This record gives sequence, C-alpha cells and structure tokens, in this order.
Amino acid sequence: MKKKVMILGALLLAVVVTGYSVSGTYAKYVTALDSFTDSARVAKWGVKANTPTMTEVNLFSNNYTDAAAVEDIVAPGTSGSYSFQVQYNDAGGAGDATPEVDYKIVLNATGSDTVKDTTTASRIKYSLDDDNYDLTLAQLLEEINGLSTDKITAGTSIKSALTSDDSLKSTHTIKWTWPFETTGDRATQDGYDTNLGDEEEAKKVEIKVSISVVQDNSTEEAKPNP
Repeated sequence: MKKKVMILGALLLAVVVTGYSVSGTYAKYVTALDSFTDSARVAKWGVKANTPTMTEVNLFSNNYTDAAAVEDIVAPGTSGSYSFQVQYNDAGGAGDATPEVDYKIVLNATGSDTVKDTTTASRIKYSLDDDNYDLTLAQLLEEINGLSTDKITAGTSIKSALTSDDSLKSTHTIKWTWPFETTGDRATQDGYDTNLGDEEEAKKVEIKVSISVVQDNSTEEAKPNP
C-alpha cells in the first residue's frame, strides 16, 4: 500500500510539472498596431576664427614722432582715424561657412574716455563715416554696435550675408579729434587742457571693437537667403 501511494505521488508530481511546462509554451495574443522612430544629428556651425587682418590699428597713433613716449599719446591739436571692413577669411582654410542655424553677425564696441574737463565732458570729439565730430564716445560705440546684422536665415553663407548687408559690405571709418581751439572762454578752455596735461596719472582713451558670428534663437523673423 505504501508503495502504491509513493507511485501515485510521483505520478501527480509529474503531471504538475508537465502541465506547467506545457502552459509556458503558449503565447499571448499580440497584434502590432503601429511603430515609429526618429533620429537627429547636430546642426553644422562651421564658423572658424579669421586669420587676423586688423593687426595694424593706428586709431590713436603717436602724433608726435619726436616724443619720448613709447606708447600712443593724445594732446590738444591731435586727431586720428581708422578704417575697417567686416570680412570672413576663415583661418581654418575652408574659405566660407554656411551655418545650419539662424545667426547674426554682431559688432560689440566698448571703450572708455577719461580725458574730461571739470564738467565731465570729454575734450575729444568723435565721428563715424563723416567729418562732423559731433559724437560722444558713448554715441560712437552705439553707432558701431548698430552695424550688427538682423537675424540671418540658416543656410546662408557668411560671405553671402556680408556682401548682401548694406552696412557690413561697406568700409567704415572711426575718427576723433582733440580740438586745439574750442568755443567759450579761452582761458577756461586752456585751463582744462593744461590740467589734464599736468595730471600725475595720465588720463586715457580706449576703444575696442570685437566682431562675432552668434547663433540667434530669437523669435525675430530671419532675413531670407540672398
């Protein structure tokens, strides 16, 4: 009797194991309705730094060839100018670049002028592209920055953008002058200049202009390809 029970127990175990094994081989009902996939690559930029061309900047060149100073100096009766044109010559050697994103060509002009009289007015007058000399340094910097382009459409080459922009395709000239004679009481005006020349720490003037190509992600409508 004991032997029969053992055989029956083994048979039941076999049935349970076999049943589990068989049930595991059946698949669920599956129907694929749809699928999708997508991929992307990084947009090309490709803009390289220029081979420097604005290396001989003589805006404040020394007006006194026999002066002992080794740096540029300014004084009453001196003036100067510097002409520039925005160009792209690609130091990387490709010759041009065509960004695949919208962009701008940006001029960033900064500077300082401490050559001022007691009224805080600079003794130096400035102009851009004319001989009026009616600008303050702040106004000059604003006009230079205003030469920056509007938003340019992706797929427009840098050189094409430059040649199609009326402002940037032109040559621009920054000018300055420190008048030898000015309006107003002569003794007072001469006193301003003399005081500046006698300062223990010399007053200075400086202008810096950087030119960059910058991605533009604004909502501004892009300028179409020329």
